[in-house]
Amino acid sequence: MGAVHNAKSTELRRPSQSWGDGVCLRRHTLNGTTVVSVTGELDASNIHHLTDYARQCLTRGSSLVLDLSQLDFLGARGIQSLFAIADECERSGIGWALVPSHPVSRLLRICDEQARLPSVLSIDEALERVSPMARMRGLLQLVTKSR
Repeated sequence: MGAVHNAKSTELRRPSQSWGDGVCLRRHTLNGTTVVSVTGELDASNIHHLTDYARQCLTRGSSLVLDLSQLDFLGARGIQSLFAIADECERSGIGWALVPSHPVSRLLRICDEQARLPSVLSIDEALERVSPMARMRGLLQLVTKSR
């Protein structure tokens, strides 16, 4: 199998997980980063699948990319789930990024006005954002700004 989403790296496939209630979640690893890809529709009836699955993927010392680029619908409760994932990543010191679909981007523009959720345009951009070098640059910028 080739690389997912034209990423510039090789992938290691892990078992796919899916649910019959309108959503499919899959996990794989790219450059040491866990990528969770979500397809279908997420609403109040099944959003817990995303929250639970993402939490299972959080590992100290690793990073996470939520690929929602193929998601057809994200209900308002989905934003709460994304904020919960953001909080957990922050508490655990895990770098993460989100690749939204067009419908998800619209919801983010309305519900995340402070851009708290780290939204990027592609898997490659997400991998760059969560890379150890990018995280180190971010820490250096914080130190420089605090002086």
